[in-house]
Formats: sequence, structure tokens, C-alpha cells
Amino acid sequence: MKKRKWYWRLEILTDRLVPLAVLLLLPIIIIELFFHQTADTYHTIISITDYTILAIFILDLIFKYLRI
Repeated sequence: MKKRKWYWRLEILTDRLVPLAVLLLLPIIIIELFFHQTADTYHTIISITDYTILAIFILDLIFKYLRI
């Protein structure tokens, strides 16, 4: 039963993080497209943020797939 509660909480957290991830992705896309110097300077931070957002999206897709 505890495993289901943990799973449910992770699913709810992921559902709440998806809109925030989309909002965080927008400035990253703008920086990558229009401000190349800034993007090069902060490449590591941008990459970590990109992979974190990707992980949130993948988790959300997994939860949606398992629910169907």
C-alpha cells in the first residue's frame, strides 16, 4: 500500500511540474535561438535544465501510458 501512495504522489508531482516545465522551456528556447553568446556562456546550466525538463516530460508520458 505504501508503494502505491508513493507512486500516486510522484504522479501528482509530475502533473504539477509539467506546466512549470513548459514555462521554463520558453526562455531557454528564446536564449538558444536569439542570444548565442549568452547560450554559450551558460551552456552547462541550459543543458542541465533541458535534461531535467525532458525527464519531467518522459515521466509524465510514462504515467499517462500506464494509466490507459
